[in-house]
Amino acid sequence: MKTQRKHLAIIALVASAGILAACSKQEPASAPTAAPAVEQSAAPADKPTVGQAVQNAQDAVVEKAGEVREQAAEAAAKVGDAIKQGANDADKAVQGALNSAQQAAEKAAAGAAEMADKAKEAAAAAAENAANGAEKAADKAADAVRS
Repeated sequence: MKTQRKHLAIIALVASAGILAACSKQEPASAPTAAPAVEQSAAPADKPTVGQAVQNAQDAVVEKAGEVREQAAEAAAKVGDAIKQGANDADKAVQGALNSAQQAAEKAAAGAAEMADKAKEAAAAAAENAANGAEKAADKAADAVRS
């Protein structure tokens, strides 16, 4: 805020100095130096004085600075809105990717559980077949020993 005030003050100073320089160039060179104070008071009402010109320049600078500030605020608001929208879009994309990954993991876990159940059943069947085979072999061996 202080920087803006300094800039506005400098701009106003430069504008007023420029107006003073322009006014001093318009005065005739033969005019006495003490006479301008008298001439200003005797000047017609429609001719602006140097003080009025400076005030007008200052008012114009302040008005333009206000417009620039409003434009900068609008641009900043647009940038902020764009950042918010981008963050929302990125969040949605991340959430979608996480949901997809979670669903894939759940499907993989379900598939693995199903395969484990099938493997368990196959192992149980193989163990039963092995036990039956061993029992038959034991019976044959016992019959062979008896005979």
